[in-house]
Amino acid sequence: MADKPVKRTRSDMPTQAGTPSALSSSADNIFPGHIPSPPPGPPTRGTGATPPLPGGQETYVPGDSQATSPGVRQGSRSGAGAYQDDTSLEPGAIIATRYEILEVLGRGGMGSVYKARDLELDRLVALKVIRPELARNTAIVERFKQELRLSHQVTHRNVIRMYDLGEDAGMRFITMEMVEGRDLRSIIEERGKLPPEETVEILQQICYALEAAHAVGILHRDLKPQNIMIDSTGRVVVMDFGLARTIEGDGMTQSGAIVGTMEYMSPEQALGKNLDQRSDIFALGLICYEMLTGNMPYRAESALASLIKRTRERAEPVTVQDPTIPGQLSGIVSKCLETDVEQRYKNTGEILRDLEAWRSQVAGASLRFNADLASTLPNNRWIRYAGAGALVLVLAVGGAVVFKEVGKPHTPAAQTAKGPALSLAIMPFYNASGDPSLNWLGSSLADMLGGDIGQSANVRTVSPDRLHQALHDLRISGSSQVDVATLRRVAEFTNASTVIFGQYVKPGSQIRIETTILDLASDSRTVLQTDVPDEKQLLNSVDALAGEVRQKLAANPDMLNELKAHAQRPSTNSVEALRAYTDGLQLARKGNNIDALTQLQAATAADPEFALAFAKLGEIYSELGHDDQAQTASRRAVELSDSLPASEKYLIEANNARINKDTEKAIAAYEKLAADNPGDTDVQFALADLYEKAGNFPSAKQRLAAVLANDPKNVAALLASGRVAIRSGDPQGGLDFLSRALTLAIQFDNVEQKAVILQATGVAYRLLNNPQEALRNYEESLAIKKQIGDKHGAAASLEEIASIQDSTGFPDAALASYKQSLALRREIGDQAGIANTLLDMGSFYHDHGKPGDELKYMTDALQIARDLGDQSMQALCLNNIGSIKLDNGEYQDALTYLEQGYQLREKLNVPQDVADSQHNLAEANTKLGQYDAALALYLKAIATRHSINDQRGVAIESDSMARIFADQGRYGAALSSMKDALQIFQQTKEMTSFTVEIVGGWGDLLAQVGRGEEGRSSLESALSTAHQIKDQASVALATNWMGDSYYYKGDNAAARTQYEEAFEIASKAGNKERVLLARVNKAKIELAVGRAAAVAPELKKLAQDADTLGLKSVSVECSIDLGQALIAAKNASGARQQLDMALARAEKLGLRMLQAKAHYQIATLLVQTGKSSEATPHYREVVRILESISKEDNSGHVLERADIQSIYRDSTKSFQGSN
Repeated sequence: MADKPVKRTRSDMPTQAGTPSALSSSADNIFPGHIPSPPPGPPTRGTGATPPLPGGQETYVPGDSQATSPGVRQGSRSGAGAYQDDTSLEPGAIIATRYEILEVLGRGGMGSVYKARDLELDRLVALKVIRPELARNTAIVERFKQELRLSHQVTHRNVIRMYDLGEDAGMRFITMEMVEGRDLRSIIEERGKLPPEETVEILQQICYALEAAHAVGILHRDLKPQNIMIDSTGRVVVMDFGLARTIEGDGMTQSGAIVGTMEYMSPEQALGKNLDQRSDIFALGLICYEMLTGNMPYRAESALASLIKRTRERAEPVTVQDPTIPGQLSGIVSKCLETDVEQRYKNTGEILRDLEAWRSQVAGASLRFNADLASTLPNNRWIRYAGAGALVLVLAVGGAVVFKEVGKPHTPAAQTAKGPALSLAIMPFYNASGDPSLNWLGSSLADMLGGDIGQSANVRTVSPDRLHQALHDLRISGSSQVDVATLRRVAEFTNASTVIFGQYVKPGSQIRIETTILDLASDSRTVLQTDVPDEKQLLNSVDALAGEVRQKLAANPDMLNELKAHAQRPSTNSVEALRAYTDGLQLARKGNNIDALTQLQAATAADPEFALAFAKLGEIYSELGHDDQAQTASRRAVELSDSLPASEKYLIEANNARINKDTEKAIAAYEKLAADNPGDTDVQFALADLYEKAGNFPSAKQRLAAVLANDPKNVAALLASGRVAIRSGDPQGGLDFLSRALTLAIQFDNVEQKAVILQATGVAYRLLNNPQEALRNYEESLAIKKQIGDKHGAAASLEEIASIQDSTGFPDAALASYKQSLALRREIGDQAGIANTLLDMGSFYHDHGKPGDELKYMTDALQIARDLGDQSMQALCLNNIGSIKLDNGEYQDALTYLEQGYQLREKLNVPQDVADSQHNLAEANTKLGQYDAALALYLKAIATRHSINDQRGVAIESDSMARIFADQGRYGAALSSMKDALQIFQQTKEMTSFTVEIVGGWGDLLAQVGRGEEGRSSLESALSTAHQIKDQASVALATNWMGDSYYYKGDNAAARTQYEEAFEIASKAGNKERVLLARVNKAKIELAVGRAAAVAPELKKLAQDADTLGLKSVSVECSIDLGQALIAAKNASGARQQLDMALARAEKLGLRMLQAKAHYQIATLLVQTGKSSEATPHYREVVRILESISKEDNSGHVLERADIQSIYRDSTKSFQGSN
């Protein structure tokens, strides 16, 4: 049975800092399960280069779309260092003592563009030299300065990064990001038009780029296909902001001047009118029109005539040119191309919502398999080794090299949900009394009203936590008086259509509350006044006020009744308890859990029956790691909840289940809560969190889509959506969410959020096999964390940096980073974090061949987990120790550790972890030759993965089962299982070592059943993928299989060539199992060509080595081959001893094909030694077994295999002759 690669990694995927503790996890999160990095290739430090695109590669010439390939002229610099002309600079030339010229990329009207290395930062850049006559033009230089200034305001993955404008001895140049790919113009010219799905994928990323620019007030003004690049990962990059300007400013041109490219100019731009973002949207519509049809809508004899037409005429719909284009998509394009700007989309966010709605319909209608379920994991230690810290909300997914046809960047088929008709933001009330002792009441009034007004299918209230996060992001004090402009900003960033705000005063002993309901669409206001006789009457007065607000909001009696049914009053009558509770909530929102604990303790002391205060107290205890106190407080909340409204009771049940780490019960409780309050985004977010922990990514996506439908600028939800997309195998789609989140974080100037998002972005790039970009993001995140003193986060970033350093060939640097991380965690006393790092270091030492160190670090981590009482971490440690022992050949010990981990995971009931343990145990049983037990565990793992819609995991389990079936000669079952795996992987379009195993495994299986020609294309595809992902162990495996295909057709010479090549590759890769397989195959050829005596000693050693590595079927096969060699050497007794032992093992393991081979060799030996009559039963068995195998489904050609054909023919002849 072919081995499976085992390469370990971990990943730190932080959640949004500052989210409510009930709805989020620690900011230092690692993916559960083991998710490996892409296979390490040659060191690529600082290159920034991406792999070549299939079908040819063009190199991007930044900022000058007219550039063409230069001649071979050599540029020169005078002895005095003055720049003399604009000819090509020689490779090796150093510019400004910093940039080394590597090669010329192109020439254009503005100058030459070079590929260069920034020696100071050790990265590749594009260096554009401005022609001397242009460099002397102040306006031209100012244009480049303008582009540089504006580009620094926009940090987004879909926008080209400009670095610097420099000068060297009179030569002016600009440096920018090096992007290797193709521009959209060349793609359209080559292909004519693009399919709708591909067009939308590209269009979405352009929208994200424009959204980022428009968010900081920048217009592009020269958007066209030549200024849009698509790199090898499918990333779309918008470039050439040379004509951009700010919306408010005059930019580089005088009023009335026409700038831009005529073919893609908006009507208002052509007429020299004032512009806003809608001008870029018109250009976007033209580009989309051209992608869909291959033509422009305004066809005329010249560009000028076309420009004039678009100022006077509406564009004909794309469906006129191509009726097959979906009508909804045609409508989106037409709305972009409205000549009246008031009829056009107002912003790119509106376009994205419509595009996502269309995509979700298409995905729902057409996908047979859900591609989003496919994690991009390159090998199988994704299950066996989990990176440290895989206990909470985490993100470790395996490395994928995503190569798609140029122009097909992948974005998530986002699910959309329609939000309620009215969304309500309730601001903290302003304390106009001048009495600081009443400050607490501002937030309390807002919180109480939010619950007491109620929710319905048509009314959603922005949660207090989300509102306070928005206020924090917008730098608005919750205790200050706000104007309407500020209210509109808050509404924009919380997606609210109505805002409630107000103030209160205290004339004498009473409190007077003035409440304003502001409808932002109509700008209408309703003012309510409530007089509270004294503080004791506060709760009743607020209840009455909530009733008045309900009356104003409800459009009809049914809506009013629904709001009433979902209204919640505080579960206390004590104002003192309520005050302490409110203060505790405020402190918790700010991350101050210690002081929040004090206030919540005071609340429960003031009212020992206050259920929600006990529930929140349990949450805070849990956040602080005091599990016993957390469970006590939470249990008390449950005891007090019987008389509460259903929604509060469900919330308390859900909170209790979370504290007790019972994910299944927590989901059930939150589902009840969601059914009762469908518009509550906090509940949806909590469910997404829980579903993600359980590994049910489709359900997590669905819940997050509901949150974003109501609140599209929710950074926490965007970050979580990115994380879930990555964990479910779509790092490219994850980047889209993360880019939107990063844009908002930059806009808000929230450096904490930025650091968290950069960390997650680094993980996505690592999984896209772009280690340079991953490292850049990790380092940016680390720099911010150091700046703000976040040692916990810095330790997490250092671990990610270490993983990149290790995978790119710098193990010493990686170890130093791990040690720095460990030192930081010890400095702050982060015991769980220490255990995480120790696990990672243990895996590092294992990968680098230091068995003593690996187990020491892992057992130390296990002890910490036991001291903390953290069963999830204990299970992880046991799993990883078991995996190490499995790799080291200590199979029985491995089984013991893995079983202990499995028991804990079954108790914790997190399906993803349970499935991973079931897989690991199956692997251990396979190594021990306990195939029936292994198959039973694989089946359990499939059932568990089906329960969480983990189709990719199902594929991997099916592949594992297929290999056992094939070894046992159960080819019908093997083909069926492998076909299931193949179909899922074909849907995912994944390119990892798993792809090699499954696609190549299918080809190998077809060869085994005598259908080698059918399987050849699969083997070639697998080999091509292995080369593309630069995984030498996978190349060796595919090459071995290619050799087998030749061997089965009788071409021993071609087979030998493949086996020898596989041996060389596997040896260099250091993969013991692949080396052994190649050696076995080489020996098999030697035996076939009659060199039995020479190969016998090798076969004896190979049988022993295969047994040591747990390759039981390979060991049996070597023993049979050794018996054949001994027969040839006339060593009858030695041959019979080997063959009898091999036959006994083959029967025990159920290896039917090897049983037939053993019987045949025994019969041959008996004939040779003059015992022909005794040979007959053995020949009979050969015929019986082989005919039985050939009757398996789709296995009728197995008897045509060259190595089987002669055995079957001779056995049939001998058996029939004896009769």
